[in-house]
Amino acid sequence: MKAAATRKWIFAVAAALAWLPVRLDAAAQRKEPSSKPTPRARAISRSLAPAPIWRRQELDAFFPDARAHLGPAPSEPAAPLQPAEPPPMPGARAAPAAAQAAAGTPAFSWSSVVEAAVLEDEVKAYARLLAAPLKNAVAFNRQHDEVRRHYAYLATLFSVIAQFDGEIRWKDTAASLSAALARTATNCKAASDGALRDAKSRLHELQDLIGGGAVDVPPAEADEMGTLDRPSLMTRLETSIDGRLDAWTAREADFNRQRDTLRHEAQIVSLLARIITDAELDFADDETYQKHAAQLQAQARELVEAARQGDFPKAQSATNGVRQACDACHADFRG
Repeated sequence: MKAAATRKWIFAVAAALAWLPVRLDAAAQRKEPSSKPTPRARAISRSLAPAPIWRRQELDAFFPDARAHLGPAPSEPAAPLQPAEPPPMPGARAAPAAAQAAAGTPAFSWSSVVEAAVLEDEVKAYARLLAAPLKNAVAFNRQHDEVRRHYAYLATLFSVIAQFDGEIRWKDTAASLSAALARTATNCKAASDGALRDAKSRLHELQDLIGGGAVDVPPAEADEMGTLDRPSLMTRLETSIDGRLDAWTAREADFNRQRDTLRHEAQIVSLLARIITDAELDFADDETYQKHAAQLQAQARELVEAARQGDFPKAQSATNGVRQACDACHADFRG
């Protein structure tokens, strides 16, 4: 009896398991979403505007592909180039640097003549030149006039930096420092303990400034800015032309080795050719003098370009032009 009951129980379980997949499949089919839209979906569809139907005359008003007629999209337009102010015309008097600085805006595009990095490097170079003659009283007494010329030249450089029409270091304090440097140059006309102390103090300020520090210099008066010293400017010109340009363009090997330095020197000559036409200097109202200065600047610019391009024949020709402009000016104004 027990065996028969067990067999009946097994058959019942087997039958139930045989029907289970069928029941599960039916349940899954009942849960599948209907392909018919729901009442909510039908309501949303009725609320939307019908798709437009375009007539042929309306379609013909548009190009099938506008890009074929308009061309590619324009690239981002470059900022327009600002023309550089040309050198002063022969016979024209240049505006005094002091008046330019006092006006509050650059009256001349100095960046068209000299790069900011060249001005900065020139300041650093002349700060280094001051170290030896300011070492002690004996050296200063022997070289005080050289110290005077260096400080006068630095005063001119900082006057240009104050008016520079671009990004450049030390611009905020350049006008005040230019006036202070000019005063120090005046003090160094005679060798004295006071002049030496002032010169050393000014050198320490320069070194701090070059090193990234700040200097506390009293604000300059308008009539102090832009004070020019002709002897210091002419000395710097002669150093460049007699001692450097000729030597660096004599042989192609020297030219290739000194190209970067030559480019620096040529920009300094171009800068000085512009500065020596300032109205506060002698001969600024002389037409012949202005022609010589304009020729000097033009040849210096040619030399800058030759050094940039690595064009040795062009560099030699431009150096000869610089020399000829200087010699012609000396013949007319030095006698």
